[in-house]
Amino acid sequence: MFLNPPCLRNRSVRFVLASIGGAFTIIVAGLYIFVPRPPNYVEFTWQRSSLNSIVATVKSLALPPGEYAFKVDANLSPGSLRRVKNRVEMRGLDGAITLQLHKSIDGGDVIVLVTRDSGHAGMYGYVYADDTHAFENAVPDEEIEGAEPLLFLNSRCDAHWWTAYNNLL
Repeated sequence: MFLNPPCLRNRSVRFVLASIGGAFTIIVAGLYIFVPRPPNYVEFTWQRSSLNSIVATVKSLALPPGEYAFKVDANLSPGSLRRVKNRVEMRGLDGAITLQLHKSIDGGDVIVLVTRDSGHAGMYGYVYADDTHAFENAVPDEEIEGAEPLLFLNSRCDAHWWTAYNNLL
């Protein structure tokens, strides 16, 4: 009697309850997939080896101090890394991930990886800095300098890595 209450014996009631449950599931899944959100520590942990190999590849390039732009495929394979000459090439990358290298004279590099660019809905990614104290005084969700185009640090992942975003709304 407990598993089959009288109110659920009617087919239309079961159909309505199943429809409500299905609609709720679709709404929650849609919000999870389509609402832009900054990357988190779990995503960083999954991608840590790929991110570190990309950084090692960029740092191995003999470049003088300055600002440089690169892009890499969505799988973060170091073999796909290529230099981008201008900002026009940075847009419309069909899933590619963009990198900004800020190379200083003293050798302290800051590498910004934009893993998700949702246009006016925001940009999200990671910031790597050689200097472990580079953003030490940065307060989460307050604007920082030196990690453009990402302007806000979200959280620190380890000694050299931060999650970051730029909410353009």
